[in-house]
Order: sequence, then structure tokens, then C-alpha cells
Amino acid sequence: MTQAFVPSLGSLPMLDALRRERSHGDLPGYLQVVQGIQVLLNYAGVVVTEVEEREASEVVLTLEREGVSTSLWLRPLERTQPGMAVFPLQVGAKFMACKPSATPAAECEVTFVYLPPTTTINELVEYAFGDLTYQQVESIQNFSAEYAMSGPIERFPRAALVMLMSSNTAADKPGKVYFKLWHQAEGKAELIELEPTVSPFKAAEQARDLGYSPTIYRCHSGCYVAFLSTSGFDFL
Repeated sequence: MTQAFVPSLGSLPMLDALRRERSHGDLPGYLQVVQGIQVLLNYAGVVVTEVEEREASEVVLTLEREGVSTSLWLRPLERTQPGMAVFPLQVGAKFMACKPSATPAAECEVTFVYLPPTTTINELVEYAFGDLTYQQVESIQNFSAEYAMSGPIERFPRAALVMLMSSNTAADKPGKVYFKLWHQAEGKAELIELEPTVSPFKAAEQARDLGYSPTIYRCHSGCYVAFLSTSGFDFL
């Protein structure tokens, strides 16, 4: 049974709601955030019918709302970036047609994202059940990509491309792919704007004009795709 829906909680950033429950107003740890999300989901009219704990502290919540069930994956932050605020755990969902889906195909894999620190419980529910426009999904994916690549990465190439989306604001349709150049040196990382192109090969040509030689790019899913051969000299 769920609690009576509380509209003010639904539109409040989850971090603010979770801090209210702590005597000192400090940021809760991972397990406290997981438990707090379950309470907020309850207040948002969503029933958590199952909580499955997996390896590496990953948690899978089975949710039900108005007769529709879906799963939401939670895990600790894979990376932390000083100076860039983020919601203190990663959220995963299975995608269909470039959106999270409550009814994905069996072969779909879970895609994890970093969430903006201002994410509300209403937005998390929409994400879990796939009730989002492409523009909303792409905004989350862009934030996640830039957060993931906002710092240096050990045992990683000196340069790479980062795939982002330029949203189609005229209609609820997927936007266009574009790329930024990421590079690291001396313990620092930087993202550089490139001329818009849907081709990683053309983006790499622009990068070479700037003195960099990326051979991989980060996809929306968070995986890295090798699209050019490398001699190995661009790796740290």
C-alpha cells in the first residue's frame, strides 16, 4: 500500500527531500539514498513490490503503478568528479527506441546514467516507466556523458570523442548526434567544442587539426567504441 500522494515532495529535488530526514541536513550515504528513494516512490504513488540486492552493492527495484510493472537499477557512483554536482548514485533502465521502457525486449541491456543533482522523484518515476520525451532523455544522457568525462581517467587514451545529442525541440523525435573532443594531460581533463557532425570520422579530422588523435568515442550507453586503428602511442 502506498502513502497518500504528496505533490510538494514530487516536485522537490530528491536530495532536498532526503536531507530533510536527517538531523544535521547532511548528504546521506548510498544505502540511505536507496532506502530514501523507496520512501519517496511510495509517496509518489508507486509500489515497490521487490528489492533485489546484487553484487557490488547494485540494487534492482521492481515497481508497479496503475497495473504496469517495471524495473529500476541503482548502483554506487562509478566515478566522482570534484567540482561537478551529481545525484549520489547511478540509475539504470532498459531502453527501447532510444528511451527507457517499462516493457523492453528480453535481450535489452541495462544502461546506467548519472543524474543531475536537481532530479525530482517525479522525474525518476517518469524515467523508470519511460514517460519521457526524447528531449528529456537526451538532456539526461548529455549530462551523464559530460559528468563521466569531466575528469582524468587512468589507463585511458589521451584523447577521445564524446557522443552527445542536439535535441529536436519541434517534435518528440530523436535529436541529432554530435561530438565533443575530450583530452587529458597532467592530471586534468577538458571537453572541447567541435563543429557539429554525426560522423565520428569527421569529428576525428577536426580533432587532428587541433593536435589530437582520438580513436574511440563514448556512446550514449556509456560504452566506448573503437572506430579507428591505433598504434598504442596515444594511450597513457
